[in-house]
This record gives sequence, structure tokens and C-alpha cells, in this order.
Amino acid sequence: MTLAHATISIDHLMAHGFTQRHANAQLVSIEKAYSYISAFIQIPFEQLSCYWVPGVLNVAGKHTDYAGGSSLNAPIDLGINFLSAPREDHFVQLFTSSDDTVIININEPLNTETADWSDYCRKVMKRIQDDFQVTLKGVNISFDSQIPSGAGMAASSSLICGFFKILVEVNQLETHPIYQKYLNTPEAIATYLGCIEYDHSFIGRSDHLGAEIFGGCEQYAAMVCAGGNGFLESQFRPLVLGNHILMPKGYSLVIGTTGVTTKVKHGAVSHLKNTVKIASMIAEIWRQETGKSHKHLGEILDNDLESETFLRDVFIETDDAVYTRDELSKRFEHFVSEHTQIVPAVISGLMRSCFNEVGLQLDRSHKLANLLLSNHVPQTNCLYETAKDHGALVVNTTGSGFGSSVWAIIESNNASLFLEQWQLGYETNFPDQKELALFLETAIAPSFLRLQ
Repeated sequence: MTLAHATISIDHLMAHGFTQRHANAQLVSIEKAYSYISAFIQIPFEQLSCYWVPGVLNVAGKHTDYAGGSSLNAPIDLGINFLSAPREDHFVQLFTSSDDTVIININEPLNTETADWSDYCRKVMKRIQDDFQVTLKGVNISFDSQIPSGAGMAASSSLICGFFKILVEVNQLETHPIYQKYLNTPEAIATYLGCIEYDHSFIGRSDHLGAEIFGGCEQYAAMVCAGGNGFLESQFRPLVLGNHILMPKGYSLVIGTTGVTTKVKHGAVSHLKNTVKIASMIAEIWRQETGKSHKHLGEILDNDLESETFLRDVFIETDDAVYTRDELSKRFEHFVSEHTQIVPAVISGLMRSCFNEVGLQLDRSHKLANLLLSNHVPQTNCLYETAKDHGALVVNTTGSGFGSSVWAIIESNNASLFLEQWQLGYETNFPDQKELALFLETAIAPSFLRLQ
């Protein structure tokens, strides 16, 4: 019996919603996290706190969340397992492998731009100290991530969520008046995590003015609000939760990653920022033209029946110095299609287990992303088409685009053969990605859990 098995059993994990196969995988991951910290510090496993944070798939709603639109997301069992133990000093020590550790001095200015994964922890630490006006206590944190890098499954968000939850518990912030006032619901916590990631104000502090983009918080909603084991509908600004849909029995989720390099993805950052900014610009044009105060596109479309026709007419007359009429029109038409048509139809289809209907809607979503957003690379399109060629019932991309991953729903008894054929089809077309692309089965999983 391993140390993890002694206190965290297969039955314990399955009771929270993991399948037996994936519960075994979680135990392996927890054991890895324990081996990382044990290489530096001798501490009994039962003295460590253990947390689970899932990765997230975007099921429907491409680039809708931050513009106030609806999206559908799911926590998956490719996530991160964290172990932690308080320290008696003001150092945070992070363990990610048996020979890699990072030590952060809480009493020194926190540099959050070292271009290192530990910046996510520094960002959370700095934000908590700024907002709560506290000096944090030291803590040891070890973690093992099962999320493929750059795969569009919210790996960075999972780190931020895990670090936040650990620091809150170690410092007993749940009893803090500010926490009790502003973070008293899962929706508020999800929103706050999004504000941390994009450095936007949430708890009454005007000095958090934010980055150039605000990516929203749909991924955090799935991490901390979903209740686990289902597709979660949400709409942002403010965050409002909608339908929670269970995965039908007899079907499995599979994922293929493109293997597209980080360098290629970084080259598309300016494109991504424009996608975000254009949505904000359209809302600003609306406010200027109408004198109304709607915050974003979602609020405009949900509350003004004439807004679609009105804005299309406005674009014809627009001669904006920053964005062309064509750019404004394409972004608007994409948002209208996703928010008002595709997402509702996908939700309706999933609730009835009508995969044919869901598949048709997501086919349309994929085509519109290529036509109106231009945010898919050839590798993504190949993964999408080869998944359909081999009989996937439902296919979609996840992440912001420019690489990332494609997921599919298939019949469970066909999973192994499907993955083999899918991988072969992709590698035939893109042999250079063979060493980097991954093909694996996953499952919808619990949202955030404290396992020990």
C-alpha cells in the first residue's frame, strides 16, 4: 500500500465522480507530487493537504465569455494535484519535480514578470496581499500537472486556482471581513480568479487597471462552480450560471493536441488581442450611437431586440481609424451566431443526447471561426477533419485558437481504435508534429476538491 492509498483511496476518488481508471491515474499523480516534495523535505503524507483542480474544455461558445456571451465548459480529469504544508517562516517553496524547486521570499517585492511558471504563484500572492492588506504565511507547495502544455485546457488558470485555494486556507482568509464580503459565493471566487489572472480590479482597488485584454472567467466557473461531472453553462460580467448537463453514459471524450509550438502561438497574440478589443469597440460604438449604457455585446443583444439590425446599419457608415468595417462586421456576426444561436442549440441537443444536432452546430461554429475569426492553423483543421472522418459524433476545438487541441465525443467501446486511427491520420498529414502531438482519452471530472 502506497502512502497516497493509505489516506486517499480509489473508492474515495470514485465517490467524488472519477471513473475507476481515472481514479487510478489521480493516485499516480498524487504520488508524483509527494515524491517531488519528499526529495527535499521529509514529511509524512498524512500531514499534507491535498487538492484537485481540473483542466477545462471549452465545449461551445468561442470567444463569447469576455464579451458577456454564453459559453459551455467542462472540467476534465486532466488536471493538477497539489500537496501543501504550512511553514514557520515567510517563504513559499514550490516543488514541480524531484530536482526542481523555487523559493519565494514573501517579504521581498514580488516580481511577477520573470517569464517563469512560478509567476502564477507570485501573481496570486501579490494580489492577495494587495487586496487583503495582509502579510502571507509561508507554505510548501508541490504539484503534478497532467495537462498538456499549450493545449488550450486552462493549465495556467488551474495553477492560479490551486495556489489561491492553498494560500487562502493556510492564511485562514475565509474568516477575513473582505473575503466574507466579496468572495462569499463560488461565482464571486471564479470572477476574482479571472481578475487575478488579467490584473483587473474586483475588490474596490482602482490601481488594478488590467492588462490589454480581459479573457473572462469561464474556465474558473468550470473549476470552482460546476459541482463536477458535467457541462456547465455560464455567462460573464456578472457571472451567471445556467444549465448543468451530465455526460450521457456509454460515450467517451478523446483529445488530440496539435503539437504546435509555443513560438507559433506567441506570433498570434496580437491577433487574439484584436479579437478581444474589437468586441469592446463594437460595444463602445453602440454606447456612442444610442446613448445607452450596456457594458458589452451580450447585454446589448439580450436586452435590445433591434440591436442586430441597428449595428449592422451603423457598420455600413463606420469609418473607424483603428478597425475596418469588415473587421467590425465579422466580429459582430461571429458573436451573434455563437451567443444567440449555436450555444443555445448545443445545450438543447446535449440535454436530449442528440449528438447529430450538436455535431451540426459545432461544425457551423468551426467554419465560422475559420471564416470570421481566422484563428485556426492548418494543424487544427486537420485534427478536426480527421476526427470526423473516423466517425466522431461531436467534434470541437478548445482554447483561444492558433493551435491548442481538438476534442471529440465517441462511443466508449470504440475509443482505442478511434485514437489509433485519428493519430495515424494526423501524423500522415503533419509528420513534423509526431513527437509533440498527443492523443488520449479523458473524462468529465469533479470541479475543485480538497481531498485531504
